[in-house]
Formats: sequence, structure tokens, C-alpha cells
Amino acid sequence: APRYIQQFAWDYAKYPNRRPLKELVSLISGGVAAIDEELKQLTSSYAAKVAALQEAKTKKGGNLMVADLNDVLTEEIMHGVEVRDTEYLKTLFIAIPKTAEE
Repeated sequence: APRYIQQFAWDYAKYPNRRPLKELVSLISGGVAAIDEELKQLTSSYAAKVAALQEAKTKKGGNLMVADLNDVLTEEIMHGVEVRDTEYLKTLFIAIPKTAEE
């Protein structure tokens, strides 16, 4: 900010000093409103991306109830397991907590 203040230069092309003060204030206010709206949109987009990242981290590192089974059931684990997906038969995988095992 100090550098901007020290090197400030009025943009005469955008805000000519021959225009009435009321018109210049209106132009500047419109520019500030546009920047404010863009900042709100960027902030909203950033918050959505942070939430999506957090959700992805939770799914990746969470328990099997929320984990993506493609990450859990690797080829090594599935070696020798027949997976059926026909009209009458389907293979289902169920996650059972260790505390619920008998």
C-alpha cells in the first residue's frame, strides 16, 4: 500500500479532470462496485473449492463408510475374487465396523 500511495498517478484517460466532480464520483463508485462484485464472486468460488477439497480429503482419509472403494479395493486385494454383474447376480461389498463383528 505505501508503494501505491507514493507512485499514485491519476488516470486522465479514464477519469478526465474536465468532467464535473459528480460525474467522476459516479464513475469511480461504479468501478468500485464492479470490483466489489467480482471479489464476492471470487470469494464464493474459493470457498466452494475449499469445501470440495475438504470433502475429498475426508473421503480419502475417512472410514470405509465414506471412502471411495476404488481406492480401497486394489488389484492385490481383489486377486482371486470373482465379481458378478449380471441380470440376476451382483457382487456387493459391505463395510462392517470392527466393533460390530461377532
